Amino acid sequence: MNTRASHDARVARMGDLQRQLDTEQGRIATGKRITKPSDDPVANGIAARLKRVAAAGETQLRALDGAASRLSATDVALGSAARVMQRAQEVALLGSTATLNAADRATLAAEAVSLGEQLLEIANRTAADGTPLFGGAKGTGPAFARDAAGDVAWQGTGTPPVIALGSATVPTGTDARAFAGPDGDAFALLDDLAAALTAPDATRADALSASLTGLTVATTRIADAQAGIGNLGARVEAETERLRSDGLRLADDLSKVEGLDLAAAIARLQRLATVLEATQASFVRLNALSLWERL
Repeated sequence: MNTRASHDARVARMGDLQRQLDTEQGRIATGKRITKPSDDPVANGIAARLKRVAAAGETQLRALDGAASRLSATDVALGSAARVMQRAQEVALLGSTATLNAADRATLAAEAVSLGEQLLEIANRTAADGTPLFGGAKGTGPAFARDAAGDVAWQGTGTPPVIALGSATVPTGTDARAFAGPDGDAFALLDDLAAALTAPDATRADALSASLTGLTVATTRIADAQAGIGNLGARVEAETERLRSDGLRLADDLSKVEGLDLAAAIARLQRLATVLEATQASFVRLNALSLWERL
């Protein structure tokens, strides 16, 4: 019985050493000290919480990247719209020149019509995900379209998507207000400009003056909208940088909790391998002696 018990103890010892060796090899392979919860339950719990916080941060970063892309596209579109409106003001001023003849004014009127179509194309630009930049909450289709009378009307609905920045939510774009407001509709103003350029001599000067005034107001409104988008973009960028910094800190904390001292782990592996090899050799020798005694 004593021989049997001794044999079983040596087998159990070798099994335990092999399990320790396998565990250490797993740690070295993954570079982590904790390969299963039982390795260190307290540290495993801390690591799990850090991972949840990090995952939430990554989700928010993806949302911020989408918002930044949308705001950037909106900023570019509004910049293009502002240039169209600035050119329209120049056309209105040129049209007021007394030396122009009817053909010259007709050419300018055609340009005003072209500017209106350019503005409509800009107002119907979409974000990377295909949603209209100026459609509010609208998911597909144009934000603006001409109706049966030829007037441009907003086709959107609701307000622009929002994103959380800390404890507040902010819009990730603008809507029809960039192009139309109580002080004038940019599309209608361009149509009026084309009509004013070909108006009779008696009313042309007043019509062009009114067009220029309206175009100036509309241009300012678009510029203000662009400035607002720029401010939102700066806030999104700041939040993105904060979350990235938090992510680096969390990764460092997680590394400290789960991380493995590779040199120490290799040393432990070598010691375990040596002990296991010696134990196995001893087991073989003792088994041989026991067999000889039985013979």
